[in-house]
Amino acid sequence: MTRKLFATDRFSATPHSTAEEKARFCNDFTRFVLGGFDRKRFTQKFYQRLSLILGHIAHFNAGGFWETWFSTPARQQQFVQHVHEYVAFGDPYHCWSDVERELKTWVMAEARAIGAVLAENERKAAEAAKAESDRRAELIGKTCQPFTVVAKSENIGNFGHRQYVLLADDGGAWKVQRIYLYPWEVGQVVNVPLLNGQPDWCGIQRVECPERLPDCPVESLARFSVQRGKGKTSQAV
Repeated sequence: MTRKLFATDRFSATPHSTAEEKARFCNDFTRFVLGGFDRKRFTQKFYQRLSLILGHIAHFNAGGFWETWFSTPARQQQFVQHVHEYVAFGDPYHCWSDVERELKTWVMAEARAIGAVLAENERKAAEAAKAESDRRAELIGKTCQPFTVVAKSENIGNFGHRQYVLLADDGGAWKVQRIYLYPWEVGQVVNVPLLNGQPDWCGIQRVECPERLPDCPVESLARFSVQRGKGKTSQAV
């Protein structure tokens, strides 16, 4: 969706915001929602404004806000319902109440289109859950899984850690941190112990803060398989 729905003349300037800024945010909001609540559209600037209107709070940071309202289709539905139910108040010459009213009206008018977006996200989430269940079923009974180091941070953090991204043959990707005294190299294969079909990162010496990343696209796996063939293998120590 690229066309602009909200014209500047529908909004009032405040002492700290222009009517153009209000209109721009509303158009960004519609693109974000109809675009499937795309994480890439949830910029820091967009988050900062959204957290200040519609009765929201900061939830500590952009990550916390995203987790609260957009991380699952059910939470996205709650967000839409929240906009439906919110009652705007205040003078639009001093706050963003006109933006809140316009967005509520838009959400109600586009209920069918937004419902289709939510249904599609629910379908994708179900497919991802099944894929994850199938992956774990394949790994049950195995003691370890090989992961290739595909990225490594150049800098060492304040606590002496480097950050790594590791990829398995089934597309599973993880981001972890490891103390600099135990370095891995890009292309190195690490045999990660498994616990109930899941990587047991705590079973690897000096690994902290494991974070699951989106699965690697199938078309990219072949490239990493070649890279794995050239890399050395290490035990998870």
